[in-house]
Amino acid sequence: MNAARPANNAWRRWPKLLGNRRLADYFEVALVTVQKAVHLLQDQGWVVATPAVGVFVADRQPEKVAGTTIEGIREELRLLQARTADLSARLERLEADRSH
Repeated sequence: MNAARPANNAWRRWPKLLGNRRLADYFEVALVTVQKAVHLLQDQGWVVATPAVGVFVADRQPEKVAGTTIEGIREELRLLQARTADLSARLERLEADRSH
């Protein structure tokens, strides 16, 4: 995990998650499942991991979690389509310049 210690020991103010093994036991899932879930939550901004301290609920909710709703997926797809069109146009210009 790529995490830094929150400034001014802010991590003490937020709820700490149980350890991965305890979460795996509690939910009756494999340890790797919990590890993947915690990584996903961290990537989405829901939790903050601090080495040798623990994983804590983030002090604020992420502004946007892409792909969690139909509208979110549609927006993400629209952005990808626009980016693809832009890249295609740039490639065509470069290929045209190269042939001259």
